[in-house]
Amino acid sequence: MSAYTFNQYFLAAFFSVVALFYTVFILARARRYGGRFIHAGQRGTCHWWNHMIFRVFRVAIWGACVARLFFADTVDTVLGVVATPAWVLWLGDVLLIAGFAGAAMSSMYLGQEWRSGVDAGQRSLVTRGPFARSRNPIFLGAMTAQLGFLLALPSVFSLICLGLSWWTIARQVRIEERDWAQKAPESYQRYCSTVPRWL
Repeated sequence: MSAYTFNQYFLAAFFSVVALFYTVFILARARRYGGRFIHAGQRGTCHWWNHMIFRVFRVAIWGACVARLFFADTVDTVLGVVATPAWVLWLGDVLLIAGFAGAAMSSMYLGQEWRSGVDAGQRSLVTRGPFARSRNPIFLGAMTAQLGFLLALPSVFSLICLGLSWWTIARQVRIEERDWAQKAPESYQRYCSTVPRWL
């Protein structure tokens, strides 16, 4: 089996597993702890747009990868796929797995403190585990995985996804930093002084 064919199946399976994982993860959190865990913000705000961009591109990426199983030539033409050496595709697969694993483990480490977006309620600032080395290990994992997607499916589409995702994540990080600076000014300032934003 060629690297190209393997990646057709790998990408469709990978993004299906990611979608299933986060669906189960969110439902399990809601059942165990109660309450809402997804906070998109008020319609039309920067916070809301960040969520919408992520939702649209998550569905688009999954849909494109599944469609490639059945209409590879047509989908590749539409996506603007570029011929690439096999080792680049393999490297992309490794980064996808590593990024997802890092984001998933960091999400699970947060336990009931995990949220998607800014929660107006009270939360505890988690500074242990992966959060003792990076203030944003979940976002760092997502950015790594998005870079992996570009390498695993080199195309105009994946390049656009990379640019938009990194830009959206950077905006979301600033929103969440402002929120924590208001909720826990002293402890968050100490945290920022000892732990880097990324690495």
